[in-house]
Amino acid sequence: MSCCTSNRGRFIHRYLRGNFYVPLSSWLKQSGMMLDVETANAEVGKWLRDVANQRIHPVTNKAPVVLFEEQERVALQPLPAFARAPQSVPLLTERPLPDMDASLQHPLSVYQQLLTEVRA
Repeated sequence: MSCCTSNRGRFIHRYLRGNFYVPLSSWLKQSGMMLDVETANAEVGKWLRDVANQRIHPVTNKAPVVLFEEQERVALQPLPAFARAPQSVPLLTERPLPDMDASLQHPLSVYQQLLTEVRA
């Protein structure tokens, strides 16, 4: 059973659409703009940080970010040696700055699916 056909997948999809996509789309529409994949990618990280991960979960009575810090972070294992950064790390001025336009979010197909289903 895939994520999108399970009850959990439908809940996640409905949650994202109702709490991220629709409000952002409405806000942009008031300014005469339309939501596109690039804008969704640019905004989802801020939404996760400022909204979704701050909400109090009804079962745990804690925000996801708090729960992660209290329970999950301590359970994380260290990376294996081959995956660790080398001992001498160049100074920030000695290496190129990261591409701030590069997306670190979900694949674009996730947002495209949201856009397609909302238009239908």
